[in-house]
Amino acid sequence: MSVGFKGRREDLRLVTGQGKYTSDWNLPGQIYGSFLRSDRAHAEIVSIDTGPALASPGVLAVLTGADTARAGFKSTPQLARYPGRGGATIKVPHRDGLANGRVRFVGQEVALVVAKTALAATGCRRENRGRLPRSPCRGRTRRPRSEPAPKQLYPEIPGNLCFDYEYGDEAKANEAFSRAAHVTRIALDSQRVVGNPMEPRPASPRTTRRPTSTTCM
Repeated sequence: MSVGFKGRREDLRLVTGQGKYTSDWNLPGQIYGSFLRSDRAHAEIVSIDTGPALASPGVLAVLTGADTARAGFKSTPQLARYPGRGGATIKVPHRDGLANGRVRFVGQEVALVVAKTALAATGCRRENRGRLPRSPCRGRTRRPRSEPAPKQLYPEIPGNLCFDYEYGDEAKANEAFSRAAHVTRIALDSQRVVGNPMEPRPASPRTTRRPTSTTCM
């Protein structure tokens, strides 16, 4: 007998305290990671001194963008496959697992501290000493196309415009508005809303079975 899938199955046990999250597990040889994140919206990474963090008790490794580059880290695939204005495709720059050479938004991962305990990992992440001179940035995305971008984020994306999309028939729409008795114009801001997990996915090198479920809100 087959039973049909009826939506998410793990939510009830997790939100009622009957399940396990990542921090609830304590496996033999378990290690912990903590990210050092950028406090700047745009800056060049001149140098990162990982020595003080590596010298801290319990720390096993400190990884930076140079490590992800050497490991051949690949970007996640782009989901927007439909064409934009004039048949153009979306421009997708390479994104390292850890910032390499430059940070491009507040909160971007700069370094990863790996340690034997969660306290050791989080306690010494600020020991990574780096030089990140501030670069020009813009807090709002709205600007005329003729106005140059304050700073080029990626050399392969002129003006920082990765995608220009249109929907419908512009000529017919303009014609309809020209015959309208009254026209109202309104500007709407698209909020940055996205489904995010309540916790990151853990990994175990000794098993293919995930030790926990991830709940999205």
